[in-house]
Amino acid sequence: NGEVVVKYKGFSVNLPNSSVPMKTLLSQIFEAVDNIANNPDAKSSKTENGIVVEGEVNDCGYIITFDKDGKLLSVNIPTKKLTVTVESYN
Repeated sequence: NGEVVVKYKGFSVNLPNSSVPMKTLLSQIFEAVDNIANNPDAKSSKTENGIVVEGEVNDCGYIITFDKDGKLLSVNIPTKKLTVTVESYN
């Protein structure tokens, strides 16, 4: 009944060892964030609340939203029916 702690650029998540699908989804989120960081030409648009960046990695489209200060608000991977929302920064 062990747990795995996933840490990535300030994020930390505890997962049970049995959660292989969750690890895969987290991996896709991290790849999407890395893709934006390494791709200055990523498709982005300004909204009244911040910036929305769209792209694709490993045949999965993603939509990442940042607030006006550049803080990550959410990562959406529609093909996986997955949305992760950042509620606070501590």
